[in-house]
Amino acid sequence: MTLHFPEPLLSADRIDTHGQKAGSSSPAGERTPFERDWDRIVFSQSFRRLNLKTQVFPFPERDAVHTRLTHSLEVAAIGRSLGNQAAQLLTSEGLLPEDLGAYPGSVVAAACLMHDIGNPPFGHSGESSIREYFVAHGPDFSSKYGLDLPQELLSDLQNFNGNAQGLRTVTRLEMEERDGMRLTAAVLGTFMKYPSDTYSPKLGFFSSERDAMKGVASSLGLHPTGSGFSRHPLNLLVEAADDLSYVLLDLEDGVHLGLVPPQQASELLKNFITAVQDAGLDAPAADSPPESPHMELERVAYFRALAMGNGISAVMDAFSSHLEEILAYKPIPPLLGLVPQEVHDAFEEVRTFTVEHCYRSEQVLALEMLGHEVISFMLDLLIPLAPNSLKSMNFHKRNVFDTHLGRYRQDWDEWTPEERVRRIVDYVSSMTDRQILFLYRRARGIASPPSWL
Repeated sequence: MTLHFPEPLLSADRIDTHGQKAGSSSPAGERTPFERDWDRIVFSQSFRRLNLKTQVFPFPERDAVHTRLTHSLEVAAIGRSLGNQAAQLLTSEGLLPEDLGAYPGSVVAAACLMHDIGNPPFGHSGESSIREYFVAHGPDFSSKYGLDLPQELLSDLQNFNGNAQGLRTVTRLEMEERDGMRLTAAVLGTFMKYPSDTYSPKLGFFSSERDAMKGVASSLGLHPTGSGFSRHPLNLLVEAADDLSYVLLDLEDGVHLGLVPPQQASELLKNFITAVQDAGLDAPAADSPPESPHMELERVAYFRALAMGNGISAVMDAFSSHLEEILAYKPIPPLLGLVPQEVHDAFEEVRTFTVEHCYRSEQVLALEMLGHEVISFMLDLLIPLAPNSLKSMNFHKRNVFDTHLGRYRQDWDEWTPEERVRRIVDYVSSMTDRQILFLYRRARGIASPPSWL
């Protein structure tokens, strides 16, 4: 097999809601098409809302703890480094023309920047809440509300996740009057972790975005599979950047919140660094960290930064070692699962510890239960509106509609009940943790009354 990186994988074709090419971007001044994608993402409302969406710890008491926005920015920084190093590898091996060598870093960075843009409030717990709501209640909509949802739509919602909602957000919901944000095919393809419309292992795109995904795949030359398309090779770097970020940085957040002793975090990070060094990988070695007991947080931050550099080196070693399979579109595990065994074991030790002491901490579980209650309540409040035209709504339903869905007033009666259900889920998913909690408390009559009462 002749090994090469197909140039269409860096396609600058801009794809609209319907999967049509909405123009092609050439460099404008000093900005590449993919840097322009970065700018469009940064200035979008959906990206801005990530500032008040949970990464792991809802409503953290410490300002230094990550939100989805700071997490996304850090993943993008890691992704840019990985993309640039991948480009150096590809150009040095003659697999990518040198005049395209500046593109992979920008493509991966932009895809990383928006990798969580479709996440609902309360993080992965919010995703589960939406899925579980439609599994439990969706089959009863017909008898309760006279709402017969097509199986395709019901399957979308019962397998709801932020990846599929993210593609829907950027190709349809943001800048809807212009048929979406019209990002480049390269960035959209690199963003897609699961380019499939079946649960394998997660739903990659909803049936409503099937045309958009077909347009992306056509521009990139992705191979059709039984349930979708082959994965863009650069998406492996997006996945690795996310894994490094959430495992190493969420551990540091646990230290800031008093859930993890600083010394224990430092030891876990040092073990990972040592494993990378012992594996003989080209990675930065440790200098002398801060030793003062008054600088425990700085010591953790030092080892976390060093662990990140070592992790990037381990990922790139795996990418280089498996380049032939990657460019042949063969299914392979995450790159951090392909590193030397001792490195993998040390990284999994950090991940397992973080899950047990941070993700499963009492304060996180309590707020996740609250999030489940809030999201379920909002869906219960809004779904009964879907079968009704504006004129047929009673007084109470019209009040609920005007309070929450007034933005859809112009289009509501033109939409089918099925489309209205999708828009209700879009609305609930778009909200920040704080916004949905406030609306829940107000609807339940437990919010503070206005000052004039």
